[in-house]
Amino acid sequence: MISNYNRNQLLLGALNLLAAAIATALAGLFFYAVAWFVLTSFRVEQYHFISLAFAAGGLLVVFVSGFNLLRKGKGNYGYHESDLMPQWEMVSGGSYMVDYYRNRITAPAHALNQIFLCAPLQLSKGVGRFRSLVTHDQALEIRLEALLAEIEQKDKWETLDDYPGQVSDLGYLIRMDKIQFSPRTGKIRSLKR
Repeated sequence: MISNYNRNQLLLGALNLLAAAIATALAGLFFYAVAWFVLTSFRVEQYHFISLAFAAGGLLVVFVSGFNLLRKGKGNYGYHESDLMPQWEMVSGGSYMVDYYRNRITAPAHALNQIFLCAPLQLSKGVGRFRSLVTHDQALEIRLEALLAEIEQKDKWETLDDYPGQVSDLGYLIRMDKIQFSPRTGKIRSLKR
C-alpha cells in the first residue's frame, strides 16, 4: 500500500515538475520573443542581452505572482471566472460584434496568463507530492492494512475518537485516499460501498 502510494506520488510529482519546466520555457520564450521583436524593430545592437534580461524579469514576475496566488489559496481559473470576461447583454447586433471582438483579444490574454501561472503552480504541486511521501516501514504497513480493513468492515461515518491512538495512521490513510474524511464534521468512512 505504501510503496504503491509512493510510486504514484513520485510519478505524478515528476510530471508536475516536467509541466512546470515546459511552462517556464514557454513563458521565457514568449518574453524573449516580445523583447527581441521590439528591439530588432528599433535596430538596437545589444538585443540578445536585453531580451534575456527582459525574459528573466518576466519570469520573476510570473513566479512571484504565481506563488502569491498560491499563498492566497487560489490557482488556475476559468475564463468565465476572470475579469477578462465581463457579462454583457446581447441586445443588438452591434453589442454582439463588440463582444465578439473583445473575446478575440481577451481570450488569448487569458490563455497566456494561465500558461504562465502553470509554471509556479505545477512546481508547487510537484514539491508538495514529494513532501507527502510516506516512509516505508513494514510495521506501519501492517497497522495501516489492519486499520483499513476495520474501517471497511464497519462501512459507516465514524468520528476520529472511535480510533484512539491511531490518529496519525488515519492521517496516512486519508493522505493516500484510502478513506473518506469530512473536514466539516471530522468524521471518516470507507471508500468501498
